[in-house]
Parts: sequence; structure tokens; C-alpha cells
Amino acid sequence: MRSDSFLSSKFLSILLLLCCLLTAEEAIHLLRTHPNRLNYDQAATKNFGCVPRDAGKRLFLCPIPGYGTMVFLCSDKHCFPKEPTTGLTIGPAEEKLLRDL
Repeated sequence: MRSDSFLSSKFLSILLLLCCLLTAEEAIHLLRTHPNRLNYDQAATKNFGCVPRDAGKRLFLCPIPGYGTMVFLCSDKHCFPKEPTTGLTIGPAEEKLLRDL
């Protein structure tokens, strides 16, 4: 195969079309999932797919449309995303945050 065949207008047109299709697919995905509209305060209490992950019902595993699942740390009034580096244990900083809510 010659090196100038990669720079032909037909090949570049195909690449441009593929880029446009991928961009359109990502835009559709973003519009369907609305990741910025997630209300963390109501994530565990209003989301019917949430499953408690501890006996005290402070950790919830919630499905996030288009993104799999996310762990939330919840008090009686508020929820916030759990720090992923601490796993399913509640660290001292998170314990303080729960008390302050």
C-alpha cells in the first residue's frame, strides 16, 4: 500500500465521517443520561434502584443512568458521593461530615 493513499480525499472523508458519528453518539449519550442534573440530596431516598451497603443504612449503592453505579454516603437529610479511595468504610473525615450535616 502506498503512503499517499492515506492522504487521499476519499480516506480523509471516511475519517471525518467516523469522527462525526462518534461525536453524535457521545452527544446522544450525554443528553439521555443528564449527568449534571443528579441531585445528590435525593439520590438514595428517591432513587428506587439504590441498595443499602451497610447495617446502619448510611452507605447506598445507586445506579446512575449511563454510568453504572455510584456509592453515596447519606445522613437523614443529605447524601453526597462517597470517596472511592476508602472503599465501603467510613473514614474520619466522612464521619465528621455526617455529624455536621
